[in-house]
Amino acid sequence: MTPAEGALRVDFVTGAVAHRLRFGGGRGQDLAKAMGLRAGKTPKIVDATAGLGRDSFLLASLGAEVTMIERSDVMHGLLQDGMARARQEGGVFGEILSRMTLLHGDAKVLLPDLDAEAILIDPCIRRAKTRPWSNVSCAKCARSSAPMKILTR
Repeated sequence: MTPAEGALRVDFVTGAVAHRLRFGGGRGQDLAKAMGLRAGKTPKIVDATAGLGRDSFLLASLGAEVTMIERSDVMHGLLQDGMARARQEGGVFGEILSRMTLLHGDAKVLLPDLDAEAILIDPCIRRAKTRPWSNVSCAKCARSSAPMKILTR
């Protein structure tokens, strides 16, 4: 079965994510540097706003152990499906997915019990109500899930 045209889908094997895996800048990428990945240092990371899992996949592809948290039932299901398809692909994809763990719930509740050296919070939000979403994926996620809240302690 092929996904409907324009439907939201998590895909780690083809498209932009696979291209970034093959041709990205490795640990020199801004996200990797911001999360503390450097020679001899690979921190445990929690992605508190997993979304489509692209950032988590990138970080896991660079060797990091990544725990993803997603509170939306729809997005969590899409992530489970995408991760299962990548595991079936095997090879490097299976190896990368072995470093990724997916949790379902609210990051405010789950974070205190997790062991992490870095926490990624990258919500898809508009800067203003009058501005469009920053990209198509964010707009689709917003239509698929509950409104985002800013995490505070």
